Amino acid sequence: MAVKKVAKASSLVLLLQKGVDANGKAVLKKRTLHNVRIDAADADLQLFAQALAGLQKLAFQGVTRVDEAALEEIG
Repeated sequence: MAVKKVAKASSLVLLLQKGVDANGKAVLKKRTLHNVRIDAADADLQLFAQALAGLQKLAFQGVTRVDEAALEEIG
């Protein structure tokens, strides 16, 4: 059985530091941006995330790209 992967959606998750807890560990908040272009280059998304981070009050900790795909049978 042959299977192909079909891209369905992408989103971008910004990790922002809200502060620290009683143990000194970072408390993170996630901001998710949906409907990201499936064909967007990773480097472009990184630059975009860094630009958005400059507009945030919270400290930028990183970015994650989440791709969703369907697996479909061929033939």
